[in-house]
Amino acid sequence: MIKLIFPSSIRPNVATESVAAPIRWVLSHQALLELATALHGCNAFVDDKGGRPTFTALMRVLCRVFNITVNDIYVKRTQLFDRCKERTPFLDKLIETFNNLVDEHLK
Repeated sequence: MIKLIFPSSIRPNVATESVAAPIRWVLSHQALLELATALHGCNAFVDDKGGRPTFTALMRVLCRVFNITVNDIYVKRTQLFDRCKERTPFLDKLIETFNNLVDEHLK
């Protein structure tokens, strides 16, 4: 189980102290931004005061958990929103994968 903590002011090692096992993000930064945007948009997390964390706070925690660096978070997020054809290729693949797993399970 991974427990993410969103302190009101991000301090070093706060999030990683709560990680049960080290894991790495091996997909693109854009894929992580898609996932974070969807999670943030559906209010999947709260901070230590019960409020909604900022998108930057969420990304900082995810980057710390996955031991990666994503620079210019809002610029890249804006680019994500400006996509014309494929808006959410990673999320589309997640849905497809999930549906295939459920189908296999139900056979």
